[in-house]
Amino acid sequence: MTDLLGALNALTKPTRRKFIQDNPDGPQPTKMVEVVDAPLLEQLDAAIRGTVGVGGSGSLPNERNMLNGDAFERMRVISGQVNGWARMAGAVVDKDSLSNTLRTWHAKFIGTPREAHVVAMYTGTMNKWAAQIIATLNPPRQRDLPNACPVCSADTWWMSGNEYPRPLILTFHDGPDMIDNGKGMCRACEAVFGMRELSYAIDEAEAKIA
Repeated sequence: MTDLLGALNALTKPTRRKFIQDNPDGPQPTKMVEVVDAPLLEQLDAAIRGTVGVGGSGSLPNERNMLNGDAFERMRVISGQVNGWARMAGAVVDKDSLSNTLRTWHAKFIGTPREAHVVAMYTGTMNKWAAQIIATLNPPRQRDLPNACPVCSADTWWMSGNEYPRPLILTFHDGPDMIDNGKGMCRACEAVFGMRELSYAIDEAEAKIA
């Protein structure tokens, strides 16, 4: 049941993360800062109420509207399923707190012996919710590149009968892992790259032309 508890905590408990911040007035040029993030379910609820923007920062009104709509639909699906679990287990549904309902359900659920595949199903569902909430609150950014594709050499791409420039596009999240986790793609030949791999491939292709 350890994995089940971990999946539950990912949705209902605050998380701490550390990052390096500039420190121009301190003895060192940078300092380590710890930030406490609200539980994912609370962040989702806050997004519906419009108190957070894309990526946890300010955003344009149309971006906030899209985020709020996506968050509302995500919360509607999750809350319906959690409340159903609670009723089946005989747990109290807290109309003011989905986190409380989920934790109350968990206490009831683990009080009865369960088969491994049943526990795995609930664990997988909650892990999926956590990933979906993170994707909703922090959608990836995209940026196209002016370079030709290092694989197919295309400098244009087609969609719905229309030709567009700049076929290379990067998809990434801001942060320290941007380079490691970001992806590049050519919309002409559909080749996929890691960000470092794409940078090297572009340099190599352009060196051959020079």
